[in-house]
Amino acid sequence: MLKIINDFCEAIDLSQSKVKNGPQKITLFGGHITNSNGQVLSQRGTFLCIAGKLADSLVVPENYKNWNQFGMYNDLLSFEEDVCTLVDVVLVFLETEGAIAEFAALIKHENIAPKLLIVVNQEHYESDSFIKLGLLRYLEAAHKGSDNIVVAHNNPLIRAELDHILKLLEQRSQQQPKIESFRQKNLRHIFYLIVDFIDILQVARISDIQLMLKKLGISYSKNRLEQLLSALKNAELIREDKMLSERCFSAISTPRASIEYAFVKSPGKRVTWKARAFENTLGDKWRAYAFRTLKSKDISKSEVVNGA
Repeated sequence: MLKIINDFCEAIDLSQSKVKNGPQKITLFGGHITNSNGQVLSQRGTFLCIAGKLADSLVVPENYKNWNQFGMYNDLLSFEEDVCTLVDVVLVFLETEGAIAEFAALIKHENIAPKLLIVVNQEHYESDSFIKLGLLRYLEAAHKGSDNIVVAHNNPLIRAELDHILKLLEQRSQQQPKIESFRQKNLRHIFYLIVDFIDILQVARISDIQLMLKKLGISYSKNRLEQLLSALKNAELIREDKMLSERCFSAISTPRASIEYAFVKSPGKRVTWKARAFENTLGDKWRAYAFRTLKSKDISKSEVVNGA
């Protein structure tokens, strides 16, 4: 597999490659969703109840798992910055101290601030507080012409307010460029490069990913790569399993952004490289075992879902 990875990296020119954007990914901050009895407690909880077809696009903090496993991140904010860099929209219901702190922490982040969509209660928007005069005014001035603030007059939110939020999310999805030039300094593009590479290999060791990045001139420490992989797992774009005595990474089968590679050497098709990697996988005992085990689990899961 090492030769295939080397040859693949030599065959592509990332500077001429493209990122083909997929369906929206949205992360939500706000109040607690429900209480112990399942009663909806917050505006964010109300929104989640009517999210409908957007449900699969949502990344919520309640689903974050092992973000600080083995001390990968020094703090939760650094982890959330990575997740927010990865997604397309950061929707914040400004209804708790925690949500206000999230907003304040992200508002000056170059890659995240343009993605912010803030839902604020009327009383906060109209009162001369730091929320209005500091955070909201800064956002409005820094990103003029963007519908990034929604003023809600009801708590809980009523249907008209919820529909307006859904409309803005749909507008953002339509305004998002379908294809972007790959930029090595764009962390979001690096995220999707890693996912796409894992998908080509189908089962990958962390050393495979390290080798790919090194060959492409992308330098990350082992700890930083672990952080990126953690964010991708929490965004449900990749999964990690322990196969025998080794860690195994695989891409989750879901619509997502992909890389359109500019090939400078043959073969000039991604599908051919994936087929070559698969041939190597079948000839490697550990990779073949990992691939067959994952496929068996996916089939069993599909049967359970379809049976339900």
